[in-house]
Amino acid sequence: METQHPEHDDFFGNIKEYIHNRIELARLLAVEKSSTVIAGIVAGFIIVMILFMTLLFFSFAAGLAVSDYFGNRWAGFAFIGGFYLLVAGLLYSFRKNLLIGPVADVLIRNMLKENKNDN
Repeated sequence: METQHPEHDDFFGNIKEYIHNRIELARLLAVEKSSTVIAGIVAGFIIVMILFMTLLFFSFAAGLAVSDYFGNRWAGFAFIGGFYLLVAGLLYSFRKNLLIGPVADVLIRNMLKENKNDN
């Protein structure tokens, strides 16, 4: 005949509860990390859009200023367009060092950053 040991039931119940709590903690940490990363991406997108609009207006102003210098409107805007084409080519050439590496580093740093409350 089997004898039941209530301390075994408590032990296995505690193990089950511990595993459940660890899974819940991992889920909450994953949600926190992903929400932090997504919030950073959204904030970065908003900043980039504001900078883009600023650059657009400064480009129009520069195009008009250069067109006054050349005496021809299309030549001024073509000069500014050529400048941006040169910048785009340089960014493409050095994209691993200037764009891909730093963005990956920031994402990795944010994903692995420890919380101040973690022990």
